[in-house]
Amino acid sequence: MKSTLRTIVTLLFLAGWALAALALHVVRLNDGFIGLLPKDHLTFVDTYLDVRPWTAGDVSAHPDFVRRVVQANRADWLKHLTKADQGDPGGQLMDLLTAPPPATEPEPAKAPVKKVTVPPGQHR
Repeated sequence: MKSTLRTIVTLLFLAGWALAALALHVVRLNDGFIGLLPKDHLTFVDTYLDVRPWTAGDVSAHPDFVRRVVQANRADWLKHLTKADQGDPGGQLMDLLTAPPPATEPEPAKAPVKKVTVPPGQHR
């Protein structure tokens, strides 16, 4: 009886942690603190995010999270991706979401390699 009760309590405890992971974004912020933000739907996607090394390119990789941050008026969490002199950080983040990805330089064309065969018995 005692082991059954322990098993049930353990399962309830684990189920609670799983539900918390489904419902919250846990965000590591630039100032070293942890931010908690409710998700708009239950999912394991983007449960833990470390935004300290993020660049503007990372915004498009996490569109649902960025939209939720702007919707919750927490755009200051991603202020290192915006420019202070250009107004509302939330608007800038939404602009980063809709902007096309940065163009990359095409690689220069390589000259074709010409294969030279030397007949047997002749050496260069």
